[in-house]
Amino acid sequence: MPVRYNLRPIVASSHQFETFELLVRTLQTGSFKHKNCQYEAFVLMFNEFSLVLLCCFCNFAVITISYNSYMKKSNEQREADVLREKANHYLICFLDRCPLRDRCLRYLVGQHASSEPWAHTSINPLHASVQTAECAMFRPNVRVVKKKGMMHFYHDMPGYMENNIRQALIRLFKRTYYFEMRRGDRLITPEQQQQIEQVCRRHGWQGELNYDGEEEDWAW
Repeated sequence: MPVRYNLRPIVASSHQFETFELLVRTLQTGSFKHKNCQYEAFVLMFNEFSLVLLCCFCNFAVITISYNSYMKKSNEQREADVLREKANHYLICFLDRCPLRDRCLRYLVGQHASSEPWAHTSINPLHASVQTAECAMFRPNVRVVKKKGMMHFYHDMPGYMENNIRQALIRLFKRTYYFEMRRGDRLITPEQQQQIEQVCRRHGWQGELNYDGEEEDWAW
């Protein structure tokens, strides 16, 4: 009997999702391998609404999958992975009675903390201000746009101005931190973007600030 996968319009099970991920990642090559079996995949239609594949499972089968459903689950998985990893080195909160919990990033990260470690770094539940609307450790559960990379940041600047701004930024952020931001290894927060702009304006640059790209991320 040929192996078949029931990939419905809503990608529900992890098995289906895994198979679909393999299909999407290998559309350009036209083939993929799953569970020690080789299959062929041909794209019939691909747009923002659906992905239609003609797959050879010993015989032909046409599969239509909701692209938005796939992307939604993919993004949710990536977000959960980030929060789980962050729980290992972030001040988190487990206080279920806090009135701010639904809007607090520390509580959100705490919900993704692993049960395996003996201890986590968490908010002291005995402190007078916690579990109140005035909690000093509250961190808004919001996402912001962070800039990424500064490899082309100085291209339009005069040489003398570039050198002055570069040295000022290294003094401000320290050398290692600055070069991590420049390479794109470390995202640049909105607050840091303001600091960088202030340095540039102070040294006479009034033009556009050219970062390499940007990403949406939590306001840690």
